[in-house]
Amino acid sequence: MRIKWTELVNRRTGMKRRAPILVCSATDYSEISESCGGVCLACGEIAWGDVEPDARGYECGACGAAKVYGAEEAAMMGRIEIAPDASDVPDVRGVEARSGE
Repeated sequence: MRIKWTELVNRRTGMKRRAPILVCSATDYSEISESCGGVCLACGEIAWGDVEPDARGYECGACGAAKVYGAEEAAMMGRIEIAPDASDVPDVRGVEARSGE
């Protein structure tokens, strides 16, 4: 797994900001999803455990932002990308997430 940074543009204001996209193999995505994992949309860290698939706004254990989204939710938003060749994706370690509830 690796983090790819992209530039997003706010349609209303035209402001630009950098945003992480998690790039992983299908096997890694399945592992994240089945382990109740998610991804922080602020810093790109993987959050393991206690993140529901449709979670939004959980607190990130790495950066503290309330931007951890469940794996399925992040994938639907285009913030998780499945790489066609798993050998192109290096391993990344994640952190625990805390529920924003």
